[in-house]
Amino acid sequence: MKIRKIIGMLLMVFGIFFGIFVGGWLLLIEPIISVCKAFDTGTLTATILGITLLKCVFASPVGTLIFLLFSWIAMKVDGFC
Repeated sequence: MKIRKIIGMLLMVFGIFFGIFVGGWLLLIEPIISVCKAFDTGTLTATILGITLLKCVFASPVGTLIFLLFSWIAMKVDGFC
């Protein structure tokens, strides 16, 4: 019974870090850095700017969804649901 709680806690922690990584880094910070690099080199286009804007808009919902998915799985493993 105790191993299920440990696995559930590890899934919850992994969900937090994976949600922050995908939502925070891959969809928010990295696209902003690439737009800044494109602006500095003079290759910034409306397509790059539009895709970056969409990534920034969806960063928080995607990160939250990933966290909720992992927490739901953790609760199923732990036996809460």
